[in-house]
Amino acid sequence: MQKFLLIGFLSVILPAQAQQIFGLTYDISLPAMKTRDLIQRVSIIGFGLDARQMTHRNVSFGVTFHWNSFKDDHLENIDTGEGTFIAIDDRSMESFPLLLNVHYYFFEQYASFRPFLGANAGTFFIIQRRSVDGVRRVDKKFHLGLATDMGFMLEFMREIHLMLTIRFNYALKAGGIPAQSYWSVIFGFVSVSLW
Repeated sequence: MQKFLLIGFLSVILPAQAQQIFGLTYDISLPAMKTRDLIQRVSIIGFGLDARQMTHRNVSFGVTFHWNSFKDDHLENIDTGEGTFIAIDDRSMESFPLLLNVHYYFFEQYASFRPFLGANAGTFFIIQRRSVDGVRRVDKKFHLGLATDMGFMLEFMREIHLMLTIRFNYALKAGGIPAQSYWSVIFGFVSVSLW
């Protein structure tokens, strides 16, 4: 029943021949600000799903879900009072942003090259792990957050486009965990079709 209500609602507010954009992406991310204090290495493990609905020839609304995994380790000097020893400090963070977005596209709707600017808002589920000499700490929290992005779509084949996006992700402070932020370079293929 809820599915039918959603379809009915969308059919009223969306144009009859709206363009839909669905994508699968690969993400490379670089920690920034407070996140860089925890982890300094670039993350090469990240994936995403993107769905957008054109509501005007230059504007889309949509939803995006991503997974980014960061890992780093450091040698740490630990003073026990009786002496100092070196331990490996393993640190990792996984970020799962689920964001609603709006994008503005330059050029005409059916152009083969379409640059865009976007704004995203939603929630980030962040898991931080830290293990020093067998002592492990895990923090799991939902954070409200924002992201801005810019990029372009380039027609690859009929209804298939390459998409390149640069996004700055910012998760607000939550439950004693400081704000987290990172840059992402997002590359993927998107299907652009009429509905």
